[in-house]
Amino acid sequence: MRRVLWIAIIAVFTVACSKNRVRYQSDGYLEIQASASSLIEHRDLKSSVAVEDYWVYIYNDNGVMLSGYPKQYGELSDKISLQEGAYSIKVQSVTDDEIAVPTRDASKGVFMNGTEKVTLISDETQRVEITASIATTKVSLTVANGFVNNFPDYSFDMKGIIFDANNTSDAYFESGDFLYVMLSYTENGETVSRSYRTPEEMKRGGIVNIEFGNDGSAEVDYGDVGIGIIIDSTLVEEEIIWDIDDGDIIDGEGSTNPGGFYNPLSVEEAQSSQNNEPLWVEGYIVGHVVSSITVITDFNEAKDTNIAIASSPNETDISKMVFVELRGTDSDARKELGLNYTNGASLGYKVKLNGLLGEYFKATGLKGVDTKEEFYILSKD
Repeated sequence: MRRVLWIAIIAVFTVACSKNRVRYQSDGYLEIQASASSLIEHRDLKSSVAVEDYWVYIYNDNGVMLSGYPKQYGELSDKISLQEGAYSIKVQSVTDDEIAVPTRDASKGVFMNGTEKVTLISDETQRVEITASIATTKVSLTVANGFVNNFPDYSFDMKGIIFDANNTSDAYFESGDFLYVMLSYTENGETVSRSYRTPEEMKRGGIVNIEFGNDGSAEVDYGDVGIGIIIDSTLVEEEIIWDIDDGDIIDGEGSTNPGGFYNPLSVEEAQSSQNNEPLWVEGYIVGHVVSSITVITDFNEAKDTNIAIASSPNETDISKMVFVELRGTDSDARKELGLNYTNGASLGYKVKLNGLLGEYFKATGLKGVDTKEEFYILSKD
């Protein structure tokens, strides 16, 4: 059963004017009431935060949070004075600072939120209902004994969460994003790597069960295995098969060609491929580009307009870097990769980026990285 947080917002405006004014100034207020159904229980995803403990965020039409927020619902005044205009209201069971996904900690891996927009108009009453539902997806993994015996050094990397023979504990990821699976193992003395991305984003409150095994035949080759991903939630149930027998990806996306999503170029390869082609490149974030001869690591002085990547997280030789343009004033790329926005946390991230290979800052560049579909964080270690 889903937990519903219902908020009624009533806005009443008064209009004031004088002989010396030529325009009206409208003031209004919100009267907020909330109620919730019984506790959520979607299989073993549970959240039991009381309604009065939910956090309320109010943003203006420019996306700027109003002063004094967030506030817990139980601490809100009966009437909240606001100017006429458009607002976005979010309710959440924890504050943004407390969100820790991806994580294996169930106590931090499940939280609730919901957002709605409302426009307050003079002399009109507006009402909005906000449904707060589970904002995360649980991922569990099981691996057949036959595969473990053949490839004991296997590991699955999902957004920096590692599943291997020593750790198969469930993990929690924020919904609304694709699930990337990076599989590595050793076969005949060589490292084999496989990549996969679900064709749909993870659903709110969903549970993704990954079962990895062999086909049961004693005569199959070591690589003749399959992976079944079942996305099970209240909204969707889907089964996807990934056959890695010959290294092909059959989810219909990407390419195993050099520079494709599943076979990105190294920094060194990207430096020799400056032909304005849209390709994927892999490397570590090592700083922010100030000029063709200056790369800094101080996030206080850095901007979010670009990053420099290299094949080593400790690289300081600028000639061994690729300069990456992060586009969009408020883009996902700048928020998640920019040194200033992340307070330096992104320094050292191993990333995979998609853009146009060409000159940038009069040096080797990768231009136009912007949306979530154009970058992937492989590791945050």
